[in-house]
Amino acid sequence: MPELPDPEILRGYLAGIIGRTHALERIAEAALEDGFHSDEPRELLVAIGRLAAATRPRAIQIWNEFVSSRATRHLVQLRGLDQSIRELAAHVRLPARATSDRVPGVLTRLLAEKVRQFSKDGHVILRPAWRYGYKVRRFDFVAEIRALFQEVLSTSAEVDHCFAGTNLGRLFILSFPLLELRSIHLHSVVAHELGHLLAADLKPPLEETQRFFEQLREKSPQRSAQQSLPFKRDEMASADAARTCAFREFAADIAGVLLLGIPALLGAVEVAASRGLDGRGQSIKTDYPTWGRRLLVQLKVADDEGWLRLPTVQEEDDTGFAGATAAVSRHLTAVREWIESDSKRWPVPDPWLSMGHDEAERLVPWIVTSLKDLAPPCLAKPTLVYQRLPRLFSRLMKGVPPDSLEDAAPWTTTAPSLEDILAASWWSRIGSSQLEFVKDGIAEDSSEGLERIRRLTLKAIENVDFVSRFRDRVAETKGAGA
Repeated sequence: MPELPDPEILRGYLAGIIGRTHALERIAEAALEDGFHSDEPRELLVAIGRLAAATRPRAIQIWNEFVSSRATRHLVQLRGLDQSIRELAAHVRLPARATSDRVPGVLTRLLAEKVRQFSKDGHVILRPAWRYGYKVRRFDFVAEIRALFQEVLSTSAEVDHCFAGTNLGRLFILSFPLLELRSIHLHSVVAHELGHLLAADLKPPLEETQRFFEQLREKSPQRSAQQSLPFKRDEMASADAARTCAFREFAADIAGVLLLGIPALLGAVEVAASRGLDGRGQSIKTDYPTWGRRLLVQLKVADDEGWLRLPTVQEEDDTGFAGATAAVSRHLTAVREWIESDSKRWPVPDPWLSMGHDEAERLVPWIVTSLKDLAPPCLAKPTLVYQRLPRLFSRLMKGVPPDSLEDAAPWTTTAPSLEDILAASWWSRIGSSQLEFVKDGIAEDSSEGLERIRRLTLKAIENVDFVSRFRDRVAETKGAGA
């Protein structure tokens, strides 16, 4: 065993640890000076600053114990504490980037409210990312930090004290591409990321898993010694990994449609158009199912849930709702024909991956039923959305935010939901998408029209959020007065 260094040699190391805790505390405090649209980033930064401060006396305590005992375990503890500080510093960027100038604030609050509908103690931080793509950290971020410092500080009470006064609960980080900051329609695909949270604990039934493995054993040939080398993937393991990945993606896709309805489907179509039906996810991961297969699953679920039975129009009004509905119908028909045009359904090159994807798709009805059991209160209802759609579409076309279901002030009526507002916005976008292309791009008047729809949509979401918080405050005031 190597000899432990003299404490004099390590004194500079201790000074470096103390310096890092001060630096992390200052970084967290500086980030708090920025504006945030929600409490979660602010509260997380407060907790991070407290954790940094709490590790200083603990570092000195461990150091004194090492000096007196020269025990290896104390040096290991000191190094573990230092590593925890370094890892925590890397996490500061997550809340620090969620400033009000970098995220669509109204969407932040409404998405957080959507999460709390199926997870009472769930919270979300929406943050921008330079790398293009939407992504959610599916594990509890606060629990991760607590576990990291549980072994560093003396007692769990010290960790609890660092989070005192915060209301973080289970915290998830949802990233969106900074390039799409103003793209309210494409943000509909966030429903897929929320779906990952809703379906996080969903797993295939045990009997189905056993049946699948029996099927694989029957089909798997006897492998040669060369095929069983460590760097070769086992065929059965390959099929199971593909099944697990496809099950997870199908479940998130389905949950997104159930949570947000037709906007989730239309957003997914745009993403698939940019990737191609044979594309697989946002990475080179070979376990992913193709976008064509994923869209086919979403279309089937949307159809079964009634989202493809578009609202019937009794008579035409001056807003063009009938024409917009016809345009949406043509759009969905074109999407279905596009997806179903290839009878081979975009096969992946490995037959074992295909078997895994086939098995996951076979479980789609079970996934739908299970998700409905998990979150019945927060599921979007097509009949209700389509009943409200003409009114909200009319407001948009008249240049008024679609934030009220009646011709009255928003706070005096039933507020529309997020899916209501986004559906009206998609109807407006598709209905007015007969764009004229000129030499330098889209004609200016068409571009201005789409920009107006975007601004009015954001304003509607902001107003509905304001009304919701106003009503909550009134209810709290009445309760306190009682």
